[in-house]
Amino acid sequence: MSKKKIKKPKKRMPIRKSNTYEKFYVQKDKKEDFIDIIDLINHLDDVTDIETLKAVYAAYNSPVSPLYDLSKADAVLERLLNVGDVYVCVGKGIELFEAGKREEAFPYLQKGAIRQDSAAQFYCGLYFNFKEEYQKAAFYFEEAAKQGFASACFNAFVLYHTNEVVKDLKKAQYYLNQSLHYHHSRTINLAWQLNLQQPLDHRDDQAALEALEFDINFGDKMKLYELEYTYVVADMTDEKFFALLEKIPKDNINVQRRLAECYLYGIGTKSNPCRALSYYKRFPHDLMAKMLIKYMDVNDPLGSMMKAAKKNKASCYVVGKMFMLGSYGEVDFEKAKMYLEKGMSKKYPFVTNALGHIYLHEDHDYQKARELLEKDQLLLKESEDLMRLRDLYTLYAKGLGVEKNENKALSHTNCLNIHKAFEMLEG
Repeated sequence: MSKKKIKKPKKRMPIRKSNTYEKFYVQKDKKEDFIDIIDLINHLDDVTDIETLKAVYAAYNSPVSPLYDLSKADAVLERLLNVGDVYVCVGKGIELFEAGKREEAFPYLQKGAIRQDSAAQFYCGLYFNFKEEYQKAAFYFEEAAKQGFASACFNAFVLYHTNEVVKDLKKAQYYLNQSLHYHHSRTINLAWQLNLQQPLDHRDDQAALEALEFDINFGDKMKLYELEYTYVVADMTDEKFFALLEKIPKDNINVQRRLAECYLYGIGTKSNPCRALSYYKRFPHDLMAKMLIKYMDVNDPLGSMMKAAKKNKASCYVVGKMFMLGSYGEVDFEKAKMYLEKGMSKKYPFVTNALGHIYLHEDHDYQKARELLEKDQLLLKESEDLMRLRDLYTLYAKGLGVEKNENKALSHTNCLNIHKAFEMLEG
C-alpha cells in the first residue's frame, strides 16, 4: 500500500523567540528593530502611531502571516483612517480593483474619496463608469481633477466629449486643456487639433500653442504642418515660430527652405547670410537658390544683391524684402516698394505677396493689398509663402476692407494640407 504524499505547509512569516502567538516579531522599517506585534495588539487601544498601526495591519492582512484575519485588518484600517492615514486603505482598494474585484474594492475607495484622496476619487469614477452611472463617474473624475490628477482630467474629457448622457463640449474642452496642463501623454496629440483646427467648443490659440510646443520639444517632432498652420491663423510671433522650427528634424527639405528664409531675412532670428546660403545650396535646382548662390556676397548681402538687382528681377525681390524687414539695416518701406515693383514677374509671385504685405500693414490700403495677395499663383510644390497666407487670413478674419468671414479666412490654409499630402507621398 503506497504512502499518501504529505504536503508541506506554506511558509509563513518568521516568528522569533517563540513558536506560539505569545510573541510575534515584525519590522516596521528595515532600519528599525523588530517589534512585538502581540504586545501591541494587547494594547492596541493606546496605539496612535501610524507606522505602528501599519505594522499591525500588515500582520493581519498578509495571507502568509500566522495572524491573518481580514476582519481584524479592516478594523485596523479604520484606526488608520481615524488618525489621518488613507493610503493603506486606498492602496487596498486599488489593488482589488485592478484584480477585477470592483465590488470588493469600492468600500475602500469610497472611504478614501470621502477623505479627498485623488487616487480614490479617480478609481471611484472608473467604478461608476463601469456601472454606466455616468453622472456619478463624471463627479468623481472632476473631484480628482481639481487636485491635478492627470488621468482624471483626461477621463473627464473623454466622458464629456463622447458620452451622450453627460455630453458637454465646453466641459470637454476644459478638461482636455487641464490634462494638457498636467502633461497627460494621450492628450498632446489631440489638444492642438481640438483647440485650433477643429475646436470642440471654442478656439483656444494659447492651449493649441502649448500642445504644439510640448509635442515638438518632447514628442513627435515632425510637426511642420501644424507649426505653419498655427503661424498663419494664430497670434504666433516670428521668434516663437523660428524657435520651434529649429527643433523640427532638418532632414526635411521644407524645413530647410523655411530655415534658409529665416536666416536670409532675419525672420525670428538674427540675419545670418552664411547659414542661409548653406541651406540654399542643398536645393541648387531652385531658381531663387541659384540666383542667391551666384550673386550674394555674405560679407555684404544687401549691397551685393542691389548690384544684382540691376540685372534680374529675382534679385529685386530679395532686396525689396530685405528693406521691408530691415534685415541688414533700418526698415525702409519706400525703397522696399521701389525694388518690389521693379521685380514684378509672373515667375516670382512672392514679389506681389511682399507688396501686398506692405499695403496691408504699412499703408492700410486693404483693397490694394487684397488685389495683390489674391492674384493667381501657381501652387509651389516645395513650400507656400506663409506671409501671404497669414495676410490673407488677417484680411478676412478681421474684416479689413471685406466682410468678416472666418471660413473664407481659413480656406487659405488649404494649400498647407496639399503640401502635407506631398510630404506623406514622398515619405
